[in-house]
Amino acid sequence: MQLAIPHAPRGVRLAQVPGAVARLVRGVVLGLAIIAVLGLGASYVGSYFVEEQRFTSRAELVDAVVGASHAPPPSQHEDAEGTLDVLYT
Repeated sequence: MQLAIPHAPRGVRLAQVPGAVARLVRGVVLGLAIIAVLGLGASYVGSYFVEEQRFTSRAELVDAVVGASHAPPPSQHEDAEGTLDVLYT
């Protein structure tokens, strides 16, 4: 970072450099905002996976037999849905 006084003849305090404190404050605020956004995103993703884990832990194993499988024609396989006929025992 190039300061306003490139070759100061003596030591200069940060407050004496024009705009240095404002740049420093902007950098700190921007850094904190990025950390907050990343934290909120991680929290949301974490809660999604915890909810998925809760859902699968409540699932019950059921005995069943596949009666028939209905697939779309080979020319229409992309983004198409198929169906299964299931017989639960």
